[in-house]
Amino acid sequence: MDVASYVEQAGNFVSTRGTINVIFLTNATLSVGAMACAIVTATEAKTAALQDLNVRSTSPPRNQATGIGTDNIIVVSGKEPGKPLRLASGHTKIGELIGF
Repeated sequence: MDVASYVEQAGNFVSTRGTINVIFLTNATLSVGAMACAIVTATEAKTAALQDLNVRSTSPPRNQATGIGTDNIIVVSGKEPGKPLRLASGHTKIGELIGF
């Protein structure tokens, strides 16, 4: 099957490849460290997905793409009373969910 890589915008065809934006929303309260860890976990998941899809770099194409400089990840923490979660790595349930 041929995969689409262009969309039409205002009568012009433009590439659909570009910035990858990720927004992670949770009602769990995360510490500042856990939010930083969530960004790392999400970045690892994005890189793994690009590897699974065999996305190549544009310069040079022989290299594996891991993202571009305009990619962004936003983490939004809940404000439940009590102790915030301290970790969001792949060894925790929330990290597993981020990386899935």
